[in-house]
Amino acid sequence: FWVKHSRTLVVELAHIDGGGEGVLLAIQRIAKDICAKKNLEEMECLVYAVSCARPNMKLRAHLVKRGFEIKNVPHKGEVFYKVFDVSGT
Repeated sequence: FWVKHSRTLVVELAHIDGGGEGVLLAIQRIAKDICAKKNLEEMECLVYAVSCARPNMKLRAHLVKRGFEIKNVPHKGEVFYKVFDVSGT
């Protein structure tokens, strides 16, 4: 986790053992709590699961279902990417 431009919490996930779908929900809940405590407006999520040696198709389907898109982020490469508005949390 890190804060960008004093308004966005950036969450980067590179490796999740054992599936990841449930872990993502827990991490998202914790990240939203951090956003609320720090009065942040957005949560930017980058999941490095696009070009894994052994891709988890269930995780990919879960990310797509939740609105993540594959995006080429400068200096990061291809990631599953989504920005959440958390200003009302």
